[in-house]
Amino acid sequence: MGRWQKYYDKVLPVNTPPFVGTIWVGYQPLMQTTDNRQPRRFPAWERFAIWKPVGSGADLSELYPHVATHVCLRELVRTRLQGDKTLGREVSLYLTNYTVGREVFERYDGETFPPGVQIVGLPTTLREPDDVHASHPVVELL
Repeated sequence: MGRWQKYYDKVLPVNTPPFVGTIWVGYQPLMQTTDNRQPRRFPAWERFAIWKPVGSGADLSELYPHVATHVCLRELVRTRLQGDKTLGREVSLYLTNYTVGREVFERYDGETFPPGVQIVGLPTTLREPDDVHASHPVVELL
C-alpha cells in the first residue's frame, strides 16, 4: 500500500471472540494533499484498519474500513480497531502486542482503552520520542 509499508502495514488473523477474522492495519503520517504542491507532513498520524469477519466474502460491502487520526502517536495506537455489540454490550478490539509473529489482540468492554494496559512490541517507526510527545498541542474532543 505504498507509504504505509514504510511505517506499519500488516494483515493479521484475529481470534478473540466475538472478533474472529482478519484485519489490515496501517499507520502513516498525515499528509496535506489539497493543492498541486508537493505533499507536506502535518504534525499528526493516521491509522487505517479494514476488518474482515470470518465467513465474509470478497464483496466490499462485507468489509469494515475506518480511519483514526491523532496528533499523538501514543494515543493513536490505543484507539480501538473494531467494535461489536453482539454480546448485548459494546466491546472493542485492540492490538496490544505489535511484536512481529507474536501479535496479541485483546477485547475490552466499552469504547475506551483501559488505563494501565500497556502496548508492547511497537516497531521503531511507531515509537514517539518524549520530546515530540511533550510538544503536542492540547487536543480537546468535541
